[in-house]
Amino acid sequence: MREIRMFELDGRQAVKWQTAAPQSLQVLQGLLWLTVEGESGDHWLRAGDTFETVPGQTMWLGTWNEGARFRLSQPTAPHKRTPRPTFDWRMLLGRFAMRRQTARG
Repeated sequence: MREIRMFELDGRQAVKWQTAAPQSLQVLQGLLWLTVEGESGDHWLRAGDTFETVPGQTMWLGTWNEGARFRLSQPTAPHKRTPRPTFDWRMLLGRFAMRRQTARG
């Protein structure tokens, strides 16, 4: 299970956000302005755009004339793949060669 939070910002509103853990920010409606402290440029995110945060990141989120709705969620954990047994052709060929030699006598 993962936590998902929904937020709405009114027009021309800005808030400071600090992340304690990695989060995925997705804009659902409107235009969201995002500034990350320490980065030289700003990000403008539209509906459907996402931004991945890192722990300890400080951001400023704001809107233009109309407000914006966005969702913050924990990123999905990568699926752990079960390793497949590897097929060793050399071992198979070695066994086959030994069987042929044994069969010949």
